[in-house]
Amino acid sequence: MRICIDPGHGGYDPGAVGPSGVLEKDVTLAVSLLLADLLRQAGIEVTLTRDSDATSWDEAGDLGTRCSISDQFGADIFISIHANAAANPAGQGMEVYTTPGYTDADALAESVINSMEAAFPGMVFRADPIDGDQDKEANYYVLKRTSAPAILVELAFISNPDEEALLNSLAYQQQAALAIAQGVGNLYGFSVGQPAPDPNAITIKAGDQACAGTLINGTAFAPVRKLAELLGRTVRWNGETRTVIIE
Repeated sequence: MRICIDPGHGGYDPGAVGPSGVLEKDVTLAVSLLLADLLRQAGIEVTLTRDSDATSWDEAGDLGTRCSISDQFGADIFISIHANAAANPAGQGMEVYTTPGYTDADALAESVINSMEAAFPGMVFRADPIDGDQDKEANYYVLKRTSAPAILVELAFISNPDEEALLNSLAYQQQAALAIAQGVGNLYGFSVGQPAPDPNAITIKAGDQACAGTLINGTAFAPVRKLAELLGRTVRWNGETRTVIIE
């Protein structure tokens, strides 16, 4: 089996930028490289449209080149990785897109969605607002123009401060890559191993409640909202002053 993984954006195109400056292109590349490693360990042939920040194309040829890379590789499936964004910083959740109508990509989308929902029980999964299906439908270029069944995964909202922090953490990136790989494996009949643990992952506890955090240069970091909830507080975001307010 051959799989093409497409890390969204890259090089001259940063994609969406989070409130603290996290770039979509960096998140998509990190998750895509982890996903590629997991699939290769399972014996799958994998290519990526890019494996670094550098791109082999200019802006005019961006989307077409991504499709050509997949087609020339002879990919059986195509997976494009992205992070969502919205003007409202409260926007949240994951999505998986296919082209309109029922195609060979729908079974892949459904399997990946089921795996991601199991891996992230606390995350919102945004279904199609028209027909209520798990996968959403759109005529995105890379979904329409690749020969292989293609899906586009929106990992979370980089414009949401909490989800931006998750997207920027190795633990979340590993879990997302594993969930996508397992979704593919569940459909096509192969098993996927576990990624190496994040050496900087920590657990922050408040009473009998806990949340995941990261240790950076001796300092513990955790998503503000999760930490505030552990302490029985609420959080709101003031977009005008770009201030997180704990109440």
